Amino acid sequence: MDKKPRNPYWDQKMGFWKRLGWILNYYNLQILVAVSLLIIAGYILYVNLRPQRDIILNVMMINGNVTAESDLFDEYLADAGFDIVENRANVSNTIQIRFDGTDQHAYDYYEYVSAQFLSGEIDLYFSDGQLFTSFANYKAFQDVSQYLTEEQLERYEDSILYVTNTETGEQMACGLILPKGTRICDTYFFDTCYMGLANSFYYEEEALGVIQQILEELP
Repeated sequence: MDKKPRNPYWDQKMGFWKRLGWILNYYNLQILVAVSLLIIAGYILYVNLRPQRDIILNVMMINGNVTAESDLFDEYLADAGFDIVENRANVSNTIQIRFDGTDQHAYDYYEYVSAQFLSGEIDLYFSDGQLFTSFANYKAFQDVSQYLTEEQLERYEDSILYVTNTETGEQMACGLILPKGTRICDTYFFDTCYMGLANSFYYEEEALGVIQQILEELP
């Protein structure tokens, strides 16, 4: 029987490391493809098998820092006593609405956010003062005073924003003014921001728990 021709580049007397180097050099393309496939397969398994945390709070931020990435609201939830191992906050901070003529999609975004309010997809809302007041005039927010104690109403009097009900003429505490220096403003905004509890909020206990944590940061 004829013997197979011997590979002239393979020496039977080569040591282990030389043989390994020869194999890597000879099959480098195949090895590279195999390793790449293993990495891709491992990533797919990781994404699909890792525990998915449930959303227990929806936060909407408008006209803030769109590049900000933070677990701040998860920290608030944890400080309020909620489990963030299996749960998390869903934070949307990519929308910009400018009614200064520079944004041709401003009204489309405004209608989108309005629909989010109506459908109960927003629990806590943050934005600059002008936009906040606009939504407040359309009754997008709860009267926050009904969730605060008498002591808190007195202590944070200067931080409560009021709007006048056009039907009754009565004033309503529609939100809180958060000054620069609070963690939310320093993380997601560049200056003072305004916070409101959405009128059709869904995660009541979680939203109120976060509000209490934010109040502790106010001067």
